[in-house]
Amino acid sequence: MLKRILAVAGIIVVIGGIITANVYRSRQPRGLPVKVAAVEERDMTTTVLTSGRAELAVEQEVTATVAGRVVSVLVQPGDRVEKGQTLVRLEATDLTAKVREAEAAVAVARANLNKGQAGAGPEEITAAKVALKQARLNLQEAQRKLARTRELAAAGAIPAIELEAAQNEVAQQELQVEQAEAKLKVMTSGPRPEDIAALEAQLHQAELTAAAAREQLGATTVAAPVTGMVLEVNIRAGQWVSPGTALLRVGDPATLQVRASVAEADSGSLQPGQEVVITGRAFWGTTYQGKVVRVAPAAVTRQSQQGAETTVEAIIALAGPAPLLKPGYSVDLKITTAARPKALTLPFEAIQEEKGQRYVYRIVDGKAQRVVVQTGLENELYIEVTSGLKAGDQVILNPTDKIKDGVAVKPEGEKQ
Repeated sequence: MLKRILAVAGIIVVIGGIITANVYRSRQPRGLPVKVAAVEERDMTTTVLTSGRAELAVEQEVTATVAGRVVSVLVQPGDRVEKGQTLVRLEATDLTAKVREAEAAVAVARANLNKGQAGAGPEEITAAKVALKQARLNLQEAQRKLARTRELAAAGAIPAIELEAAQNEVAQQELQVEQAEAKLKVMTSGPRPEDIAALEAQLHQAELTAAAAREQLGATTVAAPVTGMVLEVNIRAGQWVSPGTALLRVGDPATLQVRASVAEADSGSLQPGQEVVITGRAFWGTTYQGKVVRVAPAAVTRQSQQGAETTVEAIIALAGPAPLLKPGYSVDLKITTAARPKALTLPFEAIQEEKGQRYVYRIVDGKAQRVVVQTGLENELYIEVTSGLKAGDQVILNPTDKIKDGVAVKPEGEKQ
């Protein structure tokens, strides 16, 4: 009988304990339901997304430098050419004649200079002496004739006009004597420096004219400025071209690169050497690799439909052959600006910011604990934490205004 009483009492005690525990539990404050995520290690990269256009680093437009008719076009788009190879010929008939005339003028000017430098020869000096002697004899004869004419004119035997004619004849012969004397003096005293300088200047001018004529003639044969491929031909045989007319375009496919414009907000993280993934609609499903090789030292502001846009130009070199990528194609670029393996990360939704200080709510013993954190790399989904947390910590995502330091919380899906 006693045993039965003790057993019943024990059952009553157990039931009372259960009831008491349930009552106590029901009176405890319920934790606010929250979404959580764990702080985890993962390889972290940050990227810049932008667009660009493929181009050749070595590319040149070939233009006409002289006017003329196109005689022949020797290449077509896609042809490989070597530097100096003839691409186009222009009509050269008139320019050929111009060169011959200019070269003949050079020969004449050179002969005159040589003659001036050599001075007069013995035969020329002898001839000059004879000419001077004859001029003096002529002067003496004119003077005797003038004397007779004066006597006749004084006697009234001849008209005054004959006396005037005799006087003019004497003056003319005196001039002839002066010229002959001057000529002989020049021959016997040698060439004057100023005369030689004038002859040299004439030769130099003739040579310049000839060089310009030859250059114009040479311009009728249009050659490739670089080794590469003909990209475009803009003229045809029989067409008239003027100086400056675009004839064709030549470039080196081995120098294919991408020119990109990066938004001002992303440009600060750009550095030469950063890896780039290149994709495009024209080669959908294929990706090419590249590297940033140059970042412009200054930004450029342009007006667009959306307003002023400030960008920084970057050049990307291809890491290998890109057979499907052609000059002029537009491409999409993914530039890796930073990478860190096994970085301590958490989702962006956990980060809060106040007065320039970043913090999160970590769950410790069922309660929210505000923790100031230092951050590092960022991407579209995650942010690196460099201090304040450790791997495995549970943090609250998108905390509401009800979440305060010390508030009881309960991760969603966890039983109360």
